[in-house]
Amino acid sequence: MLAYISKKRGWMAAYRLCVVVAFSVVVSRPSTSTRAGAPESGWWRSFTVLIAKARKQIAAGDYGAAEQAFSKGFARATAHDYKIAAARYLSGVAGARRARSDYQGALQAYQKCQTDL
Repeated sequence: MLAYISKKRGWMAAYRLCVVVAFSVVVSRPSTSTRAGAPESGWWRSFTVLIAKARKQIAAGDYGAAEQAFSKGFARATAHDYKIAAARYLSGVAGARRARSDYQGALQAYQKCQTDL
């Protein structure tokens, strides 16, 4: 019986140690600030507005206007040198072209995304 209690106490001690170490890591972590290219920054919000506009146009079936909105977002993303957003917008351009059955244009947009970014 005494051996079982000592094993149980050893397990509990190890558990408590893990909890203390995990808590100290979380508490001692330095606070993060918002980078200029982070999604929380001001210019990123304009990108999300463009995406919302393009999605509404896609839902309405206006793929040409959606392509223009994605192209505008691509231009802004490349101006800010934000490659992830640029790739997403270029993919949106390709998707809008594909929806209009412009498969050659969609392929060109996908290839541009692959080679230029």
